[in-house]
Amino acid sequence: ISGIDPQGKTLRIRLTGIDAPENDQPMGQQSLKSLEQCLSAKPLIINWSKTDKYQRLLAKVIADKKDCNLQQIINGYAWHYKYFENDQPLIDRKNYSQAESRARTKKLGLWKSECPTPPWDWRRKRIITCSK
Repeated sequence: ISGIDPQGKTLRIRLTGIDAPENDQPMGQQSLKSLEQCLSAKPLIINWSKTDKYQRLLAKVIADKKDCNLQQIINGYAWHYKYFENDQPLIDRKNYSQAESRARTKKLGLWKSECPTPPWDWRRKRIITCSK
């Protein structure tokens, strides 16, 4: 996502702990709308401590006291991105992982599909074939 800091500079932000469908991927547009809805609440707080190799802030975004990163998982519009989970506080790892399990069980959002392709595979053009 992008935002503007108080000095008018554009900031690029990578939401920590999650990976959401790409825009051209199934459920990508729904995921984006869900995130936009969460981010529309005020006040907006960006908790970050470092940047990635693309100079994006690695952040948890809080809107009106709600963790938007976690909300994406709860709504079924993102995976808990376990590859980088060590960058998260232990409590967030636990909450995000449990939220993904609940969303899968309830078949929310991307979990309505029998076998959604994770964005890290989509970006590498590796489409998964499901075995039942």
